Amino acid sequence: MQLPDLWEAIKSKVEQMNLRLERRGKQYFLLCPFHEETVPSLAITPNIGLFHCFGCGAKGTLWALAKRLGVLTLTDIDDYIAKARENEDKAAEVVYRLRKIHPHVSLAYGVGGYFEDTSTLIVFPHPNPHDYHAYLLWDTKSYRNSAGLDKTVPFGFNGDNVQRIYVVEGVFDALSLRMIDETAVATLGEVSIVPIIHIFKGAIILAPDSDKAGRQMLWRWIGEIKELRVWERLYVCLWKHKDANDALRSNTLKEEAARIVWLPTYTIVS
Repeated sequence: MQLPDLWEAIKSKVEQMNLRLERRGKQYFLLCPFHEETVPSLAITPNIGLFHCFGCGAKGTLWALAKRLGVLTLTDIDDYIAKARENEDKAAEVVYRLRKIHPHVSLAYGVGGYFEDTSTLIVFPHPNPHDYHAYLLWDTKSYRNSAGLDKTVPFGFNGDNVQRIYVVEGVFDALSLRMIDETAVATLGEVSIVPIIHIFKGAIILAPDSDKAGRQMLWRWIGEIKELRVWERLYVCLWKHKDANDALRSNTLKEEAARIVWLPTYTIVS
């Protein structure tokens, strides 16, 4: 099964279970298969790849839902991973051509891929050997990020004991910073900042995108950490370009990655 078809596979499985999907705007509701109920309380939001049951509390990504429903078996996942890894060299070439990230970095992170005549699927690995962090589907004109895969831990996390670490939004930003020998993890817009702070004991540099959504993400992170009393080792990176990968492609990454402000100072000024 191709990963972008998860939602279609879930719909087919739900139909086989004689459950009815009721569309309400961008969400679909159905009777939750994980507990007894008479009123549909399980909501699926395909465009962002998440589900949540308001009755029993079950929630997660479409990837997790597909596994719980038996749409994906470990054998299916392992076969998919093996096929993606066969194309690591070609995937690294594509990432370099489109994002200027050197192939040795992509290969070091185990980035894999699938290739067809009109589209390219780049897959980013997860610490759990049976999961993916994300996929990126390129066609001839554009690309789109994944929705619905496992994003419960940050991309790039490997338990390294480092003096400082950048926290960014996207996988390409984390790979870009590796190009200048900086360690970074990507939250993929979903991972909480709190476990990252507990895991890494050195300086933590918050470096989300510089656009409106990135600023909102930064203040969400600040809200999560304000009670942790670790302000003395928290910093903010102020990108001149949109993000680390944009800076890399503009040949200004090292300069921009050095634009660091102590977080308490940033919050006072802002």
